[in-house]
Amino acid sequence: MSEIVEAPQSTTLGRRTAVRLLGLTALIGLPQMLLLVYFALGQFENALLPELERKAAVVGEVLRAQVDGAIDKGIALPDLVEPEAFLKIYLNQYPELRFIALTDATGKVIHVAGIAPEAADEALAELPPPLTRVGHPTDATVGEAALTVSALALGQPGTRGYIEIAVDRAYVRGEIRDFTLDIVVIAVVMLIVAFEILLFVVSVKIDHPLTLIGLMIERMSRGDFGWFLAGTGRNELGMIARALNRAVRNTSDMAVNLGQRVVRAGTAASQDIRQSTLDLAERWQFKSFSEGRRIRDVNLLLIRLPLFLFVFAEELSRSFFPLYVRQLHAESSITWLDPSLAVSVPISLFMLCTAIATPPGGSWTDKFGSRRIFLIGAALSSVCLVLTAFAGSYIELLVWRGFGAIGYGLVFIASQSFVLHNTGPENRAKGIAIYVGAITAADICGPAIGGVLSDRFGPSVSFLIGGGLVAIAAALIWSQLRDETERPQRPPLKFTYFVELARNPGFMVLLLCMAVPAKLILTGFLFYLVPQFSAELGNNQASTGRIIMLYGLMNLIGAPIAAFLADRLKKEVLMIGLGGVLAGAGAAALWFEVDTWMLILAVITLGLGQSISIASQLALVPRVAPKEIEKIGMTTVVSVYRISERLGGVLGPFVVGAFVTSFGGSGSATVATGLLIIGLASFFVLYFTLRPPKR
Repeated sequence: MSEIVEAPQSTTLGRRTAVRLLGLTALIGLPQMLLLVYFALGQFENALLPELERKAAVVGEVLRAQVDGAIDKGIALPDLVEPEAFLKIYLNQYPELRFIALTDATGKVIHVAGIAPEAADEALAELPPPLTRVGHPTDATVGEAALTVSALALGQPGTRGYIEIAVDRAYVRGEIRDFTLDIVVIAVVMLIVAFEILLFVVSVKIDHPLTLIGLMIERMSRGDFGWFLAGTGRNELGMIARALNRAVRNTSDMAVNLGQRVVRAGTAASQDIRQSTLDLAERWQFKSFSEGRRIRDVNLLLIRLPLFLFVFAEELSRSFFPLYVRQLHAESSITWLDPSLAVSVPISLFMLCTAIATPPGGSWTDKFGSRRIFLIGAALSSVCLVLTAFAGSYIELLVWRGFGAIGYGLVFIASQSFVLHNTGPENRAKGIAIYVGAITAADICGPAIGGVLSDRFGPSVSFLIGGGLVAIAAALIWSQLRDETERPQRPPLKFTYFVELARNPGFMVLLLCMAVPAKLILTGFLFYLVPQFSAELGNNQASTGRIIMLYGLMNLIGAPIAAFLADRLKKEVLMIGLGGVLAGAGAAALWFEVDTWMLILAVITLGLGQSISIASQLALVPRVAPKEIEKIGMTTVVSVYRISERLGGVLGPFVVGAFVTSFGGSGSATVATGLLIIGLASFFVLYFTLRPPKR
């Protein structure tokens, strides 16, 4: 039986049904998520302050035992040696505590840590006598700060003095805000994940089978009974498909047998029978099952959910990975390596191994198929993520991340090859959109939920969950994806191609001023510096995850706008240069103010700038290298460009790490990185203004 791959392009009944079903599911799911946020927030708010008050009481009991012990040895309360430094240890350990004071029996402050003695006296003077407040936390204010103060008696109440411990209600509000944001992030991620799962299920089990069934019925209505549906499932639509196959087979066999009997009968058959048989053969097309052609189900959305889960798993560690590396390095014996550079090594190694694995991965995919290479890459990545969770040393971490990067590169090239092999010029843009959409959705979800997991349960849990998600992605590929029957062989990349393009000044300016810097600031600033800088500014890992999530969100928003403007304006140089300047401007703006909001601005402008710039870069490649494209082909030139730009991803953490070491801090390193990107983008615009590329 011959085989034809059909990929229907028009919007069908199945497509409309899928869209309506997804919309209905989102409509049902969103109110449930909002109710979850509301009730979870209420429970958390009611439980948090009493829990903090109990913690303050425990701290007070520990302090009371130590102070009472000193007094029992004959040391009067005013004579305690440097008690403020001792009290500050507890304040540093418990950020929810605003101040701790030791007072005499009348409530006069003798020693205090956290605020000035005068401010403590003023705050406590507004409260009832401490003897009446023992065991009864009381609200107080210091300036504009709202506090809850707990009093504990030293010795017998009213004899020696009191310990006054103040819980900062602003900390409570901050915790409630962070918890609310965590719940919102979880709700958003759950909706996106639910959407991806439903898109996969509806597409695989409903939409595409309906489309193919409709296609077959349409052919039958035209009298073409020479087609059969292949790969029918075991659900209700599969039953319909098999029933259609049986009907077509029986009808075709009857028609073929009738024609054969008429031929065998020869002149014995009447003229009317022979003429009817000829009319039937002329109007209708019948083939036996062995000669029929199959409509094979090649669904591009088969790759979307596995790729989404895979990238999601890798992105889970984005918000805390540099901090995790720094901790392992601090515990290692590799003292000769500067901590800033030590953090950059695993990130750069990951990018390098990914780049190394991609070219041979493409050849292996052509030879063995996307399914096998995806499974090999996913298995390697899953195992390495799990081993990373249990890495006991800095060297172990490097080994597992290096091998995991090879798996990462194999999965990416396998997914990309699946899309390219199963699309033509008429639907390739749609296929690329499916591929990019999965990555963008994962870029939004992964850092945010990974930060929450790490903040609540520790980094190892995020790596373990990531390993599990990659295993699920592999299981989906193993069960749903079939190897391609035809795998076009791509010509191997030769070193001479790189040398030839390196002699093209326009190509090199585009590559070195825009493509390489785009990867450099992505890995150097977003992957390497933002998690560390955010921690220095006092943000937890969940907050850092939300900040990094904005990059993917800005890409999602900016990419279609940039594509629209690029198509309308036809000014690629201006768009690329503007995107580069915008990407660097947010980072350079930290020159004026160093705080979390400026860091957020830097991430937002990076996402918008890169979405504007990258969309036009590929459109400019044919204009700056027309001779090379004519000689070695467009695909080869783009491949050289894509592989070469990854040099920026490898160098990024080292460059920014060197800036941190040289300039003495994350803020200065961020500014230097932004100015570098702006300078290169400005040179790019100047060069192509003086030497405009041909159209």
